[in-house]
Order: sequence, then C-alpha cells, then structure tokens
Amino acid sequence: MTDPNKAPPRLAQMIGTLAFAGDLSMGQPVDHSPRTALLARALCRALGLDADTTATAQLLALLRWSGCTANAREFSDLFGDDVAGRAALISGRNPFVARQPPVGLPLGGLIAPLSEMHCATVATLAGRLPLAAPLRQGIEDAAPDFFEQWDGSGYPAAKRGEEISLTAQIVTICGDLEVWGRIYGTTKALALVEAGADIRSDPGLVRQVLAHGAAWLTEAAAGDAWARCLADLPAAASAFDLDAAVTLLGDYADLKTPARVGEARKAGKIAGHAAAIAGLDAVASTHLERAAMLHGLGQVAVPNAVLDMSAPSEADREQIRLIPYLTERALSRFPDLAAEARLASFAFERLDGSGYHRGLRGTEIGLDARLLQCCVALARGENDTAGLDADALARAQVAARADGAPRRAAAQVMDARPSVTARETEVLALLVTGLSNKEIARDLQIAPRTVGTHVESLYRKLDVTNRATATLKALELRLIEP
Repeated sequence: MTDPNKAPPRLAQMIGTLAFAGDLSMGQPVDHSPRTALLARALCRALGLDADTTATAQLLALLRWSGCTANAREFSDLFGDDVAGRAALISGRNPFVARQPPVGLPLGGLIAPLSEMHCATVATLAGRLPLAAPLRQGIEDAAPDFFEQWDGSGYPAAKRGEEISLTAQIVTICGDLEVWGRIYGTTKALALVEAGADIRSDPGLVRQVLAHGAAWLTEAAAGDAWARCLADLPAAASAFDLDAAVTLLGDYADLKTPARVGEARKAGKIAGHAAAIAGLDAVASTHLERAAMLHGLGQVAVPNAVLDMSAPSEADREQIRLIPYLTERALSRFPDLAAEARLASFAFERLDGSGYHRGLRGTEIGLDARLLQCCVALARGENDTAGLDADALARAQVAARADGAPRRAAAQVMDARPSVTARETEVLALLVTGLSNKEIARDLQIAPRTVGTHVESLYRKLDVTNRATATLKALELRLIEP
C-alpha cells in the first residue's frame, strides 16, 4: 500500500491531477476516473492480460477525460452547456440540456470531429508525460478508439469489432459500468451492459462484466479510490521536471477557452519578472511564477458559456467563484505543488473584500498573493483594477513590459522545431484562438482557400490533425508567445 504520509511519485501526482480535472470537466464526481481505473484493472486480470496492457488500461481510464478542454467551446456551441451536456451524454440521457438540437443533423455526425479532437489531445498530453515507451505507444494506439462501438456505429472512424483497440474497449465498458452503477444502481447497470452486447461492446467483455461486475462495483466504491490506484501506477521512465508539469497543466487549462490560449504562460512570465522587481527570495519567486501559471486550472469545471459572459448572473457568478477553490482541490493530488496550489487559490481575492472565493480583505492577503492577483489580472487583460494593491500593481505593470523569457525555463524548446513561414505564423496565432478559416481570412485579408492551405501545411509540419493539438504543439515549441 502507498504510504499516506509520503508524496507519491511525481508522474502519479500529475496523472491524478489530470484525472481530477477531467472528471470535473465532464460533470462527474472526482472519483469517477479512479473507480473506472480500478474496474479496468479487475477486468484485465479476469481476462489474464499482461502487466503492460493492464497498466495501459488503468492509465487510459485516468487520462480519458483529459481531452475535454480541447473541444469545450465546440460542445458549448452544440449543447449550450458543455459540462452538463457531456455529463448527460455519457449517462445515456439527452445532452441538449440548454439548447435545442440542430434540425435534421444526426448527433453522431456533429460529435465525430469533436471526438477526434478529444482523442488526439489525450494522446498529445500523454506524450508530454515521462511514460515508458510501451505505455506511451499503448495510449497512442488506444486513444483514437474511445468512442468507437462494436457494431461500427461509433466515431470518429466507425471502426467495428476487433478493429477497435482492446484496451479502449475495456476502459469504455468499465466507464459505462461506473457511471450507470452510480446513477441507476447495479442491477440496471448490468442490464444496460448486457443490452449493449454486439452493439456497443464486445460480447466477451460483456460476459465478464455480467459475471463479476456487481462485486467489482462494490470493491471500487470502497474507500479512497485514488489512493488505491496509486499502488499500481507505473514509475516514470525519466525524471519529471516540476516546471514542465506546471507548464503542461497551464496549457491544458488554457485549451478550455481558445481566446485565452497562452494566458497561463503569460501570467507566469509576468510573475517571474515581478518577483525579481519585488525582491522576493528564490523560493518565493518560484512559488509565485508557478502559481500564476496554475491559477486557471479550476475553470475546467465551469461551462464555457459562463466563462464567456460579460455580465454573468448571480448564479453564474457562483460558478465562477469556485474556480480558485477547484484549482486548489485539483492540485490536492499534486503534493509537490502544495505551496503553489495554496497561493494560486488567492488569485482572485481583492483587498476590499470583493474577490473570491474567500472574500479576504487587506492584511489577510500577503504580498505574494497581492503580486499574483496583479500579474493574473494583467495577463487576463482586465481593465478593472479596483481592489488590487497599488504598489503590487505598479511592479506587475513594469514586469509586464519586461522583455525576454520568464525567469524560470517553464518549457524547453524542442530541437526539432519545424520551419514555419511568417504567414503560417500569422495564421497559427489566429488559429489557436479558435477562429475559423473564414475569420482568419478576413483578419489577414487573404482568401479562405489560402488560409486552408496554410492550415494544412501547419498541421503537416507540427504532425497534428486539429486546432487543439496544434495549439499544444505550438506552445510546446514556442511558435506562439504569450
């Protein structure tokens, strides 16, 4: 068993944080993915699968929803509420909870490109983790098949039968079992699994679940599911630099709202310079810069429609107020970032008590938190400076004008940086903000077909297939700068 008084390996902390945030973004309880991983482990063992396949299935179960920030805006446009809509979708209910469905358009056709974006993002995020080669390859092979179905009615590629990765099938049926068991009870959950034989799932997997699923559900629900997952997670193939982990989490959170891509890195850059101007020591400077990059992690749980509101209602503001709280909660699975998580949770407090989520005032807010609030406000382009510390704001404003890279190397530029033309760079800078080809063409005053050619060239050079993965790769290679 894992020692509860000892921080788990850093890779496990990262996976746990992504699982926590992913569950929030899907409108699920935060132990959904850990429970699914426990069910997947049990099913793999019942099938007599080898250790690498079992480990891959567990990792897939924990990382499966990490792609949800990639298409949150598109799901928001489709369902009106991306979080509630997806929660309804995976529970088998009507996902159009806040908007009427498009007339005459099949749901599968609408979701297929979004599922491809999701799956590719999971593989891309996993590629930035220090996983052993067999596990990374297993995830890359299985991730595209998360939403495929045994009879070929799934998406994005309409694969059927044994064309679908076995590990993806295992994770999918275990995810179904966890959701249905929690919502409808064990008896109905097993009946739904049985009804999906030869349609949704491999009948062989269905037989195993029918034989053992009730006991597995009881076992998965017992105790702290995440703590039990920790015991079986694989070791990192190489050291996992803490700044690389912070950068990845910041990029992941920024995908939620494309118009804010690079905001986490920008906040970190300003904070690094502000810490030097304020004369903070090395430890405090490090905490401040990392906290600035992590400040928006909790937004993954808030519907995009709410995040984009210029005048949110009181109910909407209550959801927004949860962002710093959920940031700290998601990072509770990352003990190595405990100090940064605590500081990040103060990012939206204000001296006059008008901030959130604690509503602190004056001297209740330390210097480092005051600097953080100013750096975040400047990175987010906020014009309202009411409640911000005047001295801290002045330092942050000087820091925001500073040239050069952040004081800490938040991410390394890869040696294989592709050759991107000046025009492609202009297109890329607009593409990552979520603009369509027509909108990019209008802004650059060129033909949409020309934009399409540039986008295809960018995807080829970056070895990606969609906007979200292009964004992650462009940030990683610093082809776009905050």
